[in-house]
Amino acid sequence: MNWDDDTRRVNTVIGRGFMSAKINTDWKMPRAKVTTANGQTVENVDLITFAGFGSNPTHGNKTEVLTLDPNGDPSQRVAIPIGDRKNFRKGKPGEAWLQSPDDKEQYIYASRGR
Repeated sequence: MNWDDDTRRVNTVIGRGFMSAKINTDWKMPRAKVTTANGQTVENVDLITFAGFGSNPTHGNKTEVLTLDPNGDPSQRVAIPIGDRKNFRKGKPGEAWLQSPDDKEQYIYASRGR
């Protein structure tokens, strides 16, 4: 196995894309239509989040997702919603926060010494 083979294998498993339609909550797990960075559109991609957390970000070509193809199988693709970069809150060093996916002014933060 050489570096090029490993890199190619990782590139076929992990990707970036955008949510191109609103989230469908009619399933056990929320699903969305996702367009990958290389232009492939996939319907009903499971959206995964950390246990106990969830969000329903606005869809569109600015709502980024990280796509994962378990075992390199695109028919099993899942996506982790990242959000819209324009709504990303820039925190101060040592600060942690939880924010609304579509409004950087709606947030809860924690910090030492405040």
